[in-house]
Amino acid sequence: MPAGFDPKPVVPKNVLDRYQVGAEVAKAVSCGWLDQWTKAKKSGDAAKAREAVAAMKTSHSWKFLQQMNAAGDYPEAVWQYADAILKDQVPAGYQQGLGCR
Repeated sequence: MPAGFDPKPVVPKNVLDRYQVGAEVAKAVSCGWLDQWTKAKKSGDAAKAREAVAAMKTSHSWKFLQQMNAAGDYPEAVWQYADAILKDQVPAGYQQGLGCR
Protein backbone atom coordinates (compact mmCIF):
# COMPACT_ATOMS: atom_id res chain seq x y z
CA MET A 1 0.00 0.00 0.00
CA PRO A 2 1.17 3.56 -0.61
CA ALA A 3 2.59 5.48 2.34
CA GLY A 4 -0.16 7.02 4.45
CA PHE A 5 -2.85 4.71 3.04
CA ASP A 6 -5.76 4.33 5.46
CA PRO A 7 -8.29 1.70 4.34
CA LYS A 8 -10.99 2.79 6.82
CA PRO A 9 -12.46 5.73 4.85
CA VAL A 10 -11.98 4.16 1.41
CA VAL A 11 -15.55 3.08 0.68
CA PRO A 12 -18.37 5.51 1.45
CA LYS A 13 -21.22 3.98 3.46
CA ASN A 14 -23.74 4.62 0.68
CA VAL A 15 -21.83 2.45 -1.85
CA LEU A 16 -23.48 -0.94 -2.02
CA ASP A 17 -22.67 -2.13 -5.55
CA ARG A 18 -19.69 -4.52 -5.88
CA TYR A 19 -18.33 -2.65 -8.93
CA GLN A 20 -18.44 0.67 -7.09
CA VAL A 21 -16.72 -0.83 -4.05
CA GLY A 22 -13.98 -2.12 -6.34
CA ALA A 23 -13.65 1.28 -8.01
CA GLU A 24 -13.34 3.03 -4.64
CA VAL A 25 -10.62 0.61 -3.50
CA ALA A 26 -8.77 0.84 -6.82
CA LYS A 27 -9.03 4.63 -6.74
CA ALA A 28 -7.61 4.91 -3.23
CA VAL A 29 -4.68 2.60 -3.90
CA SER A 30 -3.91 3.73 -7.46
CA CYS A 31 -4.14 7.43 -6.66
CA GLY A 32 -1.78 6.93 -3.74
CA TRP A 33 0.82 5.20 -5.88
CA LEU A 34 0.44 7.63 -8.78
CA ASP A 35 0.74 10.58 -6.40
CA GLN A 36 3.88 9.02 -4.93
CA TRP A 37 5.37 8.49 -8.40
CA THR A 38 4.58 12.06 -9.46
CA LYS A 39 6.11 13.57 -6.30
CA ALA A 40 9.12 11.27 -6.52
CA LYS A 41 9.81 12.24 -10.13
CA LYS A 42 9.61 15.94 -9.24
CA SER A 43 11.93 15.57 -6.25
CA GLY A 44 14.34 13.12 -7.87
CA ASP A 45 13.58 10.30 -5.42
CA ALA A 46 14.30 7.32 -7.67
CA ALA A 47 13.60 4.74 -4.93
CA LYS A 48 10.08 6.06 -4.27
CA ALA A 49 9.39 6.21 -8.01
CA ARG A 50 10.55 2.60 -8.46
CA GLU A 51 8.38 1.52 -5.52
CA ALA A 52 5.30 3.10 -7.11
CA VAL A 53 6.08 1.54 -10.50
CA ALA A 54 6.52 -1.90 -8.93
CA ALA A 55 3.20 -1.59 -7.11
CA MET A 56 1.25 -0.33 -10.13
CA LYS A 57 2.80 -3.00 -12.34
CA THR A 58 0.86 -5.55 -10.30
CA SER A 59 -2.47 -3.81 -11.05
CA HIS A 60 -2.92 -5.89 -14.18
CA SER A 61 -3.16 -8.97 -11.96
CA TRP A 62 -5.47 -7.51 -9.30
CA LYS A 63 -8.26 -10.06 -9.34
CA PHE A 64 -11.00 -7.58 -8.46
CA LEU A 65 -10.02 -5.33 -11.42
CA GLN A 66 -10.07 -8.32 -13.75
CA GLN A 67 -13.56 -9.19 -12.49
CA MET A 68 -14.75 -5.59 -12.90
CA ASN A 69 -13.38 -5.26 -16.42
CA ALA A 70 -16.35 -6.96 -18.09
CA ALA A 71 -18.78 -4.56 -16.42
CA GLY A 72 -17.07 -1.23 -17.02
CA ASP A 73 -14.03 0.80 -17.97
CA TYR A 74 -12.57 1.74 -14.60
CA PRO A 75 -9.97 -1.07 -14.66
CA GLU A 76 -8.85 0.05 -18.12
CA ALA A 77 -8.26 3.56 -16.77
CA VAL A 78 -6.18 2.21 -13.87
CA TRP A 79 -4.11 0.14 -16.29
CA GLN A 80 -3.64 3.06 -18.67
CA TYR A 81 -2.08 5.18 -15.93
CA ALA A 82 -0.08 2.23 -14.59
CA ASP A 83 1.30 1.57 -18.08
CA ALA A 84 2.29 5.23 -18.40
CA ILE A 85 4.52 5.17 -15.33
CA LEU A 86 5.91 1.77 -16.35
CA LYS A 87 7.16 3.58 -19.47
CA ASP A 88 8.41 6.49 -17.32
CA GLN A 89 5.73 8.73 -18.79
CA VAL A 90 3.70 11.27 -16.85
CA PRO A 91 0.23 9.82 -16.16
CA ALA A 92 -1.46 12.95 -17.47
CA GLY A 93 -4.94 13.53 -16.10
CA TYR A 94 -4.95 10.61 -13.68
CA GLN A 95 -6.41 12.64 -10.81
CA GLN A 96 -9.47 13.55 -12.84
CA GLY A 97 -9.59 10.25 -14.74
CA LEU A 98 -9.61 8.14 -11.59
CA GLY A 99 -11.44 10.63 -9.40
CA CYS A 100 -8.55 11.13 -6.99
CA ARG A 101 -9.18 13.37 -4.03
